[in-house]
Amino acid sequence: MNKVLAGVIAAFAATAVLSLLLVLKQAIGLLPQLEFIAMLTGLARNYLSLPATTGTGWLLHWLIGSAGYGVAIAVIAGDRPVRGALLKGLLLGFVGWLAMMLVLTVLAGQGLFALEVGLAAPLLALALHLIFGAVLGAVFGLLVNRTGGPR
Repeated sequence: MNKVLAGVIAAFAATAVLSLLLVLKQAIGLLPQLEFIAMLTGLARNYLSLPATTGTGWLLHWLIGSAGYGVAIAVIAGDRPVRGALLKGLLLGFVGWLAMMLVLTVLAGQGLFALEVGLAAPLLALALHLIFGAVLGAVFGLLVNRTGGPR
């Protein structure tokens, strides 16, 4: 299977898992002041002049998660056989968390590392990003290694 296609499929699966966790987080009222979709919606409105709807936030979440991370893991994997795909996924999850904490939370007015929300905010965000990365890497490794590598 083509590595980019495998990456997008794996990232779609990881985004689905993350989406379920975000809905569960909201349903149980865990850190309601840290709403990732609302953050993306506000950033889309303020910096991209997109409609300020929840649908816009979810669309960006799926595009970044599926397309962005899917291509990223394929690029990181390179042309060689994929070894350590789980670790690569975790690394991407960590890098995504770091970018969110250094850029997106600041732009969204939550401060560096979202510390204006509280210490639990960056820790929860890290946990969610690492779960995302683990699913991304595991599924990518299975798809590429099961289908005989790049074509």
